[in-house]
Amino acid sequence: MKKLNTIGIIGLGALGVMYAWHLTGALGKESVVAIADRARLDRYESEGLFFNGEKCDFHYVDIERPEDGPAVDLLMICCKYGQLREVAESVRAWVRPETVIISVLNGVVSEKDLREIYPADQVIDCVARKMSAVKEGPRVTAITPGELVIGPETPSQRENAAAAADILKRAHFPYVLTEDIEKEMWGKLLCNVGCNQAAFVYETTYSGMQAEGEIRRMMIGAMRETAAVAQAMGIDLSEKDVVFWTGVIDALDPTGEPSMRQDGRAHRPSEVALFAGTVSRLGRDTGVPTPINDEWYRIIREREARY
Repeated sequence: MKKLNTIGIIGLGALGVMYAWHLTGALGKESVVAIADRARLDRYESEGLFFNGEKCDFHYVDIERPEDGPAVDLLMICCKYGQLREVAESVRAWVRPETVIISVLNGVVSEKDLREIYPADQVIDCVARKMSAVKEGPRVTAITPGELVIGPETPSQRENAAAAADILKRAHFPYVLTEDIEKEMWGKLLCNVGCNQAAFVYETTYSGMQAEGEIRRMMIGAMRETAAVAQAMGIDLSEKDVVFWTGVIDALDPTGEPSMRQDGRAHRPSEVALFAGTVSRLGRDTGVPTPINDEWYRIIREREARY
């Protein structure tokens, strides 16, 4: 079987720092590189990066100088969706024909975008789920790393998917290798459509979604709209998935908050286009009503316009 030995991580937000911390600890600095531009590297050197209160000792490498790091076997892209194409183009020199690429971005479209830049078999579908991580300045706090779900979209991608799973296994990082990655990706979208957007609209932590009341009812309603759209597209999502993901949300730290709430507090552009935008657009295409997502899209865009 194909064996991957080195990992490159680009995008040191909450997830990027969390993954770099765990993977570096398991595989060593010689096998994991944190890739960034010179300006960011200067900031990391002056301010540091911290994970759960401890300073990160990462192997940083300038994105313009791949010769200063090892050849990357697995590239993990952890940026925001709005930066994806720019990041994917900027990291070309790091990608060899043998490199496997995974994206931990939310939504169901990042892999499609990456396959417009890189060969389809190099890009393996991936879902990051069950984690709770918050970044405030240079400090990341996370109770659980969650797990990465990966899987082939076509039979020709099976070798690369298995190789990615193998290096995660050797790094003792929680993962699932699945043959139904499309359902897994839509399941995570269902979760994000509910909890991320509810946290933004109602300006709440997970506690607001865990308690009975309007926030929880609206969150579950938005999730049900997502399941209905998926069913219309032939994807096997149902009320069972709504119940499963509601349970995942209920198990999270009540004081924690999803990424869209963090974006809202920081007045950063959110991922509403990936969530309500996707569900509303596909709802129109399939004739499925999506009133909650339609309204949330309007509310979130109006707030962002006032930043």
